[in-house]
Amino acid sequence: MSSGASTRPSRRAWARHALAQAKRALARGQRHLARRWAWRAARIDPSWDLPWALLGWLSPDPKARRTYYILALRRNPQNAWVRQQLATLEASTPKPRREQRRHAATSPAPAPRSRVASWLVFGLTLALALGLLARIMPSTWATAQAAWDRIMASPTPTVTPTPTITLTPTQTPTPTITLTPTQTPTATITPTPTFTPTFTPTSTPTQTPTPTATFTPTPTITPTPWPLPKGVEPGERWVLVVLHKQRLYAMESGYPVREFPVSTGLPNTPTVTGTFRVSRKYRVAPMWGPGYYIPDVPYTMYFYKGYALHGAYWHNAFGRPMSHGCVNLRVEDARWLFEEWVDIGTVVHVVP
Repeated sequence: MSSGASTRPSRRAWARHALAQAKRALARGQRHLARRWAWRAARIDPSWDLPWALLGWLSPDPKARRTYYILALRRNPQNAWVRQQLATLEASTPKPRREQRRHAATSPAPAPRSRVASWLVFGLTLALALGLLARIMPSTWATAQAAWDRIMASPTPTVTPTPTITLTPTQTPTPTITLTPTQTPTATITPTPTFTPTFTPTSTPTQTPTPTATFTPTPTITPTPWPLPKGVEPGERWVLVVLHKQRLYAMESGYPVREFPVSTGLPNTPTVTGTFRVSRKYRVAPMWGPGYYIPDVPYTMYFYKGYALHGAYWHNAFGRPMSHGCVNLRVEDARWLFEEWVDIGTVVHVVP
């Protein structure tokens, strides 16, 4: 790994690294990762049109795609590919209702009818209606007059009132029942002899003593302390990295205080082994190398050239090799190590 202490690349070079990572992710079919790298390139160099064009091509939303294409054209109005993509998107997007109404208002209206023809149609319709009414009305009026005459000539029926029958209730005598008390015989209770039990003393059995188990003490296993690396004094804090376990231990006097899962170097970019000391500490720092650029790496602690302990926010595969040689930790674990344990000069001991 390399740091920004020597020749620092330009902003456009960083954006090119991020855009190259987006193209590699797109070749592997990882569109979401390609969008993240394209957005990072656009944030590093906002004046470059290619990241905005790639974001527009990767965006699934037509509105967002149109916005990204417009931003790309503002950066570079001569980009013919973006102009063609924007024209295709505008042609395939349906117009809103307001534009449809505006189009309908501006379209030519149908030619008006002739005024003479309109009056001629109205006159013919009125004549047909009057002729039909003149033919129907006489017969209808005659039928109605004959029905009314029949109703007036019929006699009026006479209604005879019906007499109402009134019922008068007759008083009926109610018989009274007289109860005669009858004498009830009283039963006499005969006393019954009660049985009294006789108490016989019973001998109490004697408890048999239970044999007592013999206690065998459990042997206590005392953990063997890790041998101190060269240059570490007793009671001094130091860091141990075990590559085959993919674990990092915060050590004190040969015993681990805390343990963290880590991701060390891949087979092509292995992590160095040996005893080193932390030389530089950065709370946030960029890292780059052949084919990659990572901005804002948190809690970076360099212990040998470009090799460092640092937090990794771009993956969650801790416990197996993933890095270009550094020791990757979870961000919260790297923060504890940075603030509570590691200082400039702290020993980092890396073993296979």
